[in-house]
Amino acid sequence: MTGPARETTSTEEVRLAVYTGFARTGRAPGVPEPAARTGLTPAQVGRELRRLHALWRLARGWYAGRMERGYIRREPATAAAYFAEVGLRGPFWGLPSA
Repeated sequence: MTGPARETTSTEEVRLAVYTGFARTGRAPGVPEPAARTGLTPAQVGRELRRLHALWRLARGWYAGRMERGYIRREPATAAAYFAEVGLRGPFWGLPSA
């Protein structure tokens, strides 16, 4: 695969490799572990880790204030539209990959 579809797949592969590392060892894995698990180069893993960090900041902004008094829950369709608008895709975000 090439282009954005491959990038989304790579991001998801790295995310899963990082979470698997956390679950297995209780610590954040270094770059070599996700690289070995996904077959990506260390540079590619680093790029995907930076992408995941940026995506998490966007998602965190969406959920800001949810524990505060008076917070109004957003409708699932509104959440899906927001996440798609800011480029979040895939099952981790509760959205279709395409």
